[in-house]
Formats: sequence, C-alpha cells, structure tokens
Amino acid sequence: MRDMLDVAKRHVRSAIDRATHLANKKCSSRTFEVREHVYLLISPRIKFSNRTFKLFPRYCGLWRIVKTIGKVAYKLDL
Repeated sequence: MRDMLDVAKRHVRSAIDRATHLANKKCSSRTFEVREHVYLLISPRIKFSNRTFKLFPRYCGLWRIVKTIGKVAYKLDL
C-alpha cells in the first residue's frame, strides 16, 4: 500500500514538473526602461452584437514609459 502511494506521488510530481516546464517555455523575462516605447495589449471583453473579435486589433499605439512602478508594472504616457 505504501509503495503504491509513493508511486502515485512520483507520478503527480512528474506531471507538475512537466506542466511547469511547458508553461515556462512560453514565458519570457522582459524589462523596459523609462522613455522606451511599448505597445499596449488590449483584450476585447465587451461583446458587441453581430460583431466578431477576429479582426479586432490586439495591440494599440506606441506608448512612452513614464515611470517604473514595479518589476512588471509601468506608468505609460497615454
């Protein structure tokens, strides 16, 4: 019984490690400096009648970074 529990724990740990590895492959570490220009990602959450989001833009404008607030948070000159 104890052996089966150990095997199950190893399988769960292996699945978690595999999922973490695959998720981390998609992530990238980016940092920006003040006065650089960045695009702002927009995600349409509001549904309009008879309109498709397929052709909506995903990013808008080139915005200048005014201030760094945190590691991944920036104040933009909108």
